[in-house]
Amino acid sequence: NRRVRKVTAVGAVTTLAGDGPAAFLDNPLGTSARFSSPRGVAVDLAGNVYVADEFSARIRKVTAGGAVSTLAGDGTQAFLDHVTGTSARFNHPIGVAVDAAGNVFVADANNNRIRKVTAAGAVTTVAGDGTASFLDNATCTSAWFNSPQGIALDAAGNIYVGDLGNSRIRKVTP
Repeated sequence: NRRVRKVTAVGAVTTLAGDGPAAFLDNPLGTSARFSSPRGVAVDLAGNVYVADEFSARIRKVTAGGAVSTLAGDGTQAFLDHVTGTSARFNHPIGVAVDAAGNVFVADANNNRIRKVTAAGAVTTVAGDGTASFLDNATCTSAWFNSPQGIALDAAGNIYVGDLGNSRIRKVTP
């Protein structure tokens, strides 16, 4: 239903952001915002929520106060790296994870890459060279993924990736 929902420990459900229609609308508060296809969700230590908005090719941020904005991505399904914020391009971002420093890691499925958005907004590739195949035991940016989807981090900074097209869970040690 194109909404970001919160479920409390006692089962209460509230809508944090999104109003239902498939669209893109940035910078309003909470339920006035619009998402095209919200997929992966991660929460940082300050309570900000990061959302991979797959079909709008953007990484969205919902602050603890309810403001919705675009952290990265210009809405074009493509690849553009080593740029900042809304100049970056993603191709079906699906999974997101955030570390203690506020860096957001993105499973960029159709680019077959793992991307990093720093707290300052710089977007780079952490792993994958864009080849849709399987290559393991390579340097991070030489590895091959095939539609990475889920993503998680551990306390040591390792990245775990659900590599859908290869039917594997991959570990990336940057």
